[in-house]
Amino acid sequence: MATILYIKMEQSYVLRKPDVILEDIATIYCCDLDIKNAVEKIPVCHFEKSKNGRKVISVLKILELIQKEYKELQIENLGEVDTIVTYECKEEPAHFVTLLKIAFVAVTAFLGAAFTIMTYNNDVGVDGVFRQMHFLFTGNIPTTASIGELTYCVGLAIGLVVFFNHAGHKKFSQDPTPLEVEMRMYEHDVNQAIIIGKGRKGEEIDVS
Repeated sequence: MATILYIKMEQSYVLRKPDVILEDIATIYCCDLDIKNAVEKIPVCHFEKSKNGRKVISVLKILELIQKEYKELQIENLGEVDTIVTYECKEEPAHFVTLLKIAFVAVTAFLGAAFTIMTYNNDVGVDGVFRQMHFLFTGNIPTTASIGELTYCVGLAIGLVVFFNHAGHKKFSQDPTPLEVEMRMYEHDVNQAIIIGKGRKGEEIDVS
């Protein structure tokens, strides 16, 4: 009975080493540990050490590399058929630079969201609705912010926190937040675009 080796690759990897071996981009399982350990060390590709790069590798190329060493090995692919390997030679930016970027994005998102909410409220005349409601309940026309407007502001903030399922470092449930879902969908679409683009240009690392 032939020995079975299982291989699982994710859609993308980010590495900081120019010489890529199979264990860097795939999870390998085999009941024969000697074969498993040897397969994990098979060279896959190489990047220029001083230059960032990106390559798309087909699982068929991986199977070809493995079967060059083990012709009788039965291989089962349980993961993606193409994977993106990105090499980054530069170190992560300094901590304070990262904090500045986060602060910039947070301020931009806050101002953009605030502007959107204000223009929406102005378009639909929310302030007029609250004045009319205040007059209906009290018989007086408010000259300052009414209790309805104050509770609306508080409720809007609470609603945003509950909807995004996130406040600081705390999540209210184990479900991913809407932002996390959108980011994963965006990441998946970008990866698919990269894979298709490399394939059309003939730059994908595939079987000969």
